[in-house]
Amino acid sequence: MISGDYAVNKEAAEWIPGIEQVTVKKASSRWSAEVLPPAVTQLMICEAAERVVRSFKAGKAPDPVKLQTPVTIGLEFLYSEMADKASLMPGSRRVDGRKIEFEQPDMPAAYQAFRAAVTLAQRT
Repeated sequence: MISGDYAVNKEAAEWIPGIEQVTVKKASSRWSAEVLPPAVTQLMICEAAERVVRSFKAGKAPDPVKLQTPVTIGLEFLYSEMADKASLMPGSRRVDGRKIEFEQPDMPAAYQAFRAAVTLAQRT
């Protein structure tokens, strides 16, 4: 199950066909969103969670995502200066002016490297 905005739910459905989705907001710009009231979203999420548990108990859950290893992550930054900073991370490769790429042996290591790259990119 996933709960979030329209875009993340759409992306999740591409990765996990049949995933239960609850769309609680829709981005209207980079900094704003049309958000449903909490009382409404809470009910929507609870109902979806109940459906997921019933489906799982009935053996109808979507197949788990299986990632190929090693894991390759590509990041495209808003500004080239951000990619300059993130490319200081050991093991990263500069793809172009605003993009870097790196490879890690598994998903936990890839996530840790992702966080490190984003943190480096934000530093002034």
